[in-house]
Order: sequence, then structure tokens, then C-alpha cells
Amino acid sequence: MAELKEILIIGGTGAQGRPVVKALVETNRYRVRVLTRNVENSRAKELAALPNVTLVQGKQDSQQDLHRAFQGVYGAWVNTDGFTLGQKNELFYGIRAYEIARHEGVQHYVWASTDYALKKSGWNESYHWGHNDSKGRITDFILAQGQEGMKSSVLTTGPYMNMLMDGMFPPKEQADGSFLWANPAKDGKIPLIALEDVGIYSLWLFENLAESAGLNLEVTTDEVSFADIARIFTEVTGNKGVHKHVPFEEYAPLAEPYPGAYVNYSVGPEVVRDESDMTWRQNFGAWWRFWGEGIVNRRDLELLDRIHPGRIRSLAEWIRKTGYDGKPRPVLKGVEDWKKPPSSSETGTSDEETALNEPQDYLRIPGLIFDEVPALIPPQHSAALCYLQPKDYNLGLSWDEYYKLLEPFDHVAQKLVDIFDYSIQELNAGIEPTVMRCTANEKGSSSESDSSFWDEFFERVLNNIHKPTQKISILRKSEAEQRLNHQLLCAE
Repeated sequence: MAELKEILIIGGTGAQGRPVVKALVETNRYRVRVLTRNVENSRAKELAALPNVTLVQGKQDSQQDLHRAFQGVYGAWVNTDGFTLGQKNELFYGIRAYEIARHEGVQHYVWASTDYALKKSGWNESYHWGHNDSKGRITDFILAQGQEGMKSSVLTTGPYMNMLMDGMFPPKEQADGSFLWANPAKDGKIPLIALEDVGIYSLWLFENLAESAGLNLEVTTDEVSFADIARIFTEVTGNKGVHKHVPFEEYAPLAEPYPGAYVNYSVGPEVVRDESDMTWRQNFGAWWRFWGEGIVNRRDLELLDRIHPGRIRSLAEWIRKTGYDGKPRPVLKGVEDWKKPPSSSETGTSDEETALNEPQDYLRIPGLIFDEVPALIPPQHSAALCYLQPKDYNLGLSWDEYYKLLEPFDHVAQKLVDIFDYSIQELNAGIEPTVMRCTANEKGSSSESDSSFWDEFFERVLNNIHKPTQKISILRKSEAEQRLNHQLLCAE
């Protein structure tokens, strides 16, 4: 039996990397080594359970870890995390990863890239955003080195078709059962790519070196506008889909994590930043302009059909294949990571040390109304965080104004701690937390949050904004009374 070639995957636990790992090992011709900062992560464990997959703990922004990861492998598939690194660090480590791979004797290097928007727009700064352009610069650098010594290929993807389930693409279900996509997209055709096919394209790059060396393979499943998406969704599912163009200035306050957030806000405010770091609005303003206006060049569909004859060929086919119904599902690792606290293996501390000695600021979580609250919240409170995210709640003032009212946040954080404590007590008792205050649907699963709770909650917070000494205390009732009433009582 021929010896298996070993491929290093950087970014293997991500949305794009996982299908690549699976496609390689399913051939029984490759072993896969996955570099991950957290070998205990559920996605990492899922990959480790596959045959011929080995996890290597390390970071993509550590040159020492990169040297160790590249040693002894035949090939590499590299997808750096531009959101976390920022465009300057991604440029540095993206180039260094290539250089280190050459030093370690890697024979075939596949770089996972995105469209170089600034270059493709004719160097128009209106279309410059960091997490695409940094990868585009690295693409140009890699291909400029030629093919002598180490072969290189590039896989360029646009937005994932699967982002219709997660991230910024999911529609909002309306009261009448229809689905509304309200975003800044105009009538541009976006080259969406189904993640289900990314692994096959990557496998082809490794197995067809005579053709793939020096190739930048730009892939897509279907090139559609958001009007097309709404129409096709309606035709396939029978549920009405509508797209509404919303100017970015109106869209941003509803979509950004918090006013003034950086695009890499999830790494925390203590990270040193400079002018290379873009704000969320700068980054995604350009992102929506580029894709929404159809600036990108069209993909070579004939080439893609030849490379992958069994590929998903349309949005309609993808909807049928995945059973997409307009409702959100977890897809993007970045979004998943931002919604939970770091594990002890990532922070280098034991669970006991973290719990007892180093409380974490777990309130800086995307989508929550209290992002950037500076109070230190003990780890056990993280279980209650998901209960503090109202859906489409009408506060009566803009979230921007609300954040300004909450400055400097300190006394509000104490109120949240009290609410978390109450939630934890309820969870420990096996009772649906009052803080969640959900109604049940016909199948018994939780549905929309009860707006009456949020009426009471925001009234308390806003009424006590300027009373930093006032604390909310939770009056506990008997278990029987709690099961009957499920009421959150607040007292002076």
C-alpha cells in the first residue's frame, strides 16, 4: 500500500477548512495534520475523530508553531484568520507561513484566498476592506515567487452560500411567515460558493499539479443578486422572500456589534491598534459596496464544471440539497467563537484557576446589548449570557443612544451580575430561567422572547442609569412558587 501524503491544514476547524479536511481523508490517500489553538474545541474533536487526522496545538501567528507544524508534511492548505489578526498581521504571517513552508521543504502549498477587492475595483479606495485585501496581497506575493522549489496554488472564494444561514446574510422572519432580506446590497451578482463543494476543489488542486501549479482557481456555485436570492427562495420553498435595499447608514447601527467597534472587536479592547485596523463600519461598508454593486469579475463556470462535474450548480439546487428554510443555523466558526468565553486551554490556565482567580470579561460578546461592559464577570455566569439578547426589541431610542446612556457601564454591570446569578440558580434547579422568559411553540421548544420581560428589564436599567449606588437584589421563592410563577423580582 502506498504511503499516505501528509497535508497540513491551517484553518481546519473553520467553515471552509472542515470540508477540505474531510475531502482529503475520504480518499484514503492523505493524512491530515490540523493546526489549532484549542485541541479541546468541539470542532477540533470532530475532525480528530476522522481517520488519519492529527491535531497539532499551536497558533497561526506564532513563527515557532508554524515551523513545527510544517515540518515533514508533503503539502499545506492555509487559510489565516484575517478578522482576528487584522490586515497588517495577516499580511506578515501570511507571507511568513509561505516562507517557512519553503524552508521546511513543503512540496505543494495551497493558499485559501478571497477576491482582492481594492485591485479588482481599479484601486478605488471605496472598495477597500481589510480581511479581503490582505489575502489578495498575499496571493500576489505567492504567485510572484514562481513554481521552482515549491509548487503553489490559490483557491479564491467569495461569500459562502451557507452564510444565508449565519453571519450577515440570514433574512428576518416576518409575522406573516415571509422572509425579509433588508441590507445594503443593490443589484450586483455575488459569486456565492457552497461550502459543500470547497473540499472537492481543494482536493483537485492537490491531485492535478500539472494544471494547478501557479493557478488561482476562483470558484462559485451561483452568481446571484439579493433580489435573485429572494425570488429563488420563494420559488423553491414556497415561502415568500423579499429583498429590501437599505442604505448602509441605516443598516449599520442595527448590524454593527456596538458603535465604533473595530472589525476585530472580538479580540478585546486591550489589543493595540493602529491605522491599519479598520472599524466595522469602514470594513463592511466597502464589503457591501463591492459585492452589492457587482464589482467582482465573473467566474469561469466551464472550468468549474470540468474540475467538479458533480458540483452544486445553482442556488435552487443548494436550497433543495440542504433543506434551507430561511432560518438561522450555525456555520461560521468566528461567529460561534465570539458567542462563548475562551476555554482554559486557550488561556493557558486550568478551569479551577480561571474560575477562582481570573474572572473574565464575558460581556464583550457579539450581538448582545451590553458589549464592552468593562466589569469582570466570573466564568460561571457565561451560561446566562444567551438569555440577554432580545429579538427585534423596540427600545424607543436608537441603540447608539442607549450605549451613550450606559457609559461608563459599571453600575449596570452589577445589575447584570445579579440577573446572571438568578439565571444560574434557575438553571441549577432545572427550571426554565425567568430571564429567558420564552413562550413555547406547539412542539414545546422555545420560541420568541416574551417582550413583557424586556419592557420591565429596560425600564429598570434606564430608570437607574444615574443611580450607581442602587443595586438590584433577587428575592428567591420556594421551588414550587418559582415553577408556578417564574417571576423575577427586583427590590431596592
